[in-house]
Amino acid sequence: MNEQYVRTHIDEQRLLVAAEPAIDLGSNQSAEEFIVILAHDLRNYIASVHGYFALLHHRTQHDREKLDRQLAGIAQQSLEQMDRLIANVLDTVRMQRGFFELMPQPIDLVLLVRQCADLLQTDSNPIKLDLPPTASLHGDKERLRQALHNLLVNAIQYSPPGAPVRLSLAVETRADGEWLALTVYNRGAGIPPDMLPRIFEPFSAGPRSAGLGLGLYLVRGIVLAHGGTLVVRSAAGTGTCFEMALPSELHLER
Repeated sequence: MNEQYVRTHIDEQRLLVAAEPAIDLGSNQSAEEFIVILAHDLRNYIASVHGYFALLHHRTQHDREKLDRQLAGIAQQSLEQMDRLIANVLDTVRMQRGFFELMPQPIDLVLLVRQCADLLQTDSNPIKLDLPPTASLHGDKERLRQALHNLLVNAIQYSPPGAPVRLSLAVETRADGEWLALTVYNRGAGIPPDMLPRIFEPFSAGPRSAGLGLGLYLVRGIVLAHGGTLVVRSAAGTGTCFEMALPSELHLER
């Protein structure tokens, strides 16, 4: 395998990572069941392959082989994107069937925000943070990580190159207790007016989206499950701002 072939393969893999196929679950129950079974089986295969690529990536770091590291890193990104896609499909079905559950625990939301931002930001897609020293709440850590990840990925996707995504967190005292208000703002072209009323519906991806249109639907479901609120403000030429507010104390319905 010559180097030119490998570099061409790298470019092809970058395109594949960015191009998720569009699916329509529809209302047919048997179709939903098929997708759930398929997703679980795919996840089992991905878990195994992911482990092998993680080992390969670790080995190539020690060997200092730049091209091998690049290949292993792209392969890992592809697997992680596939895993997120499967998780979004499964969680969509769980929400629609009423099986979406939370595992609450104390969380340092400031730390969680920093972890998500560090994972996603790059030189061409910076994330500017405006955070208090600490902000704690009671909630499902992994679900909130998923919601933050989806909001940031969406903001990065629609940001002009080099324009930072701005993420701020404020502690608010309301009549019913302490709330944490998180805003994610991007300076993109804005959401078309005809899309705004259905932005949180499943499979409502915009024309520039390469995904299934499930990310914001899941963010809204996660926020509502925590007793919070999620709103969007957007206008042509002024960018888009998502505001996620969460009560610091989670009260689950029994």
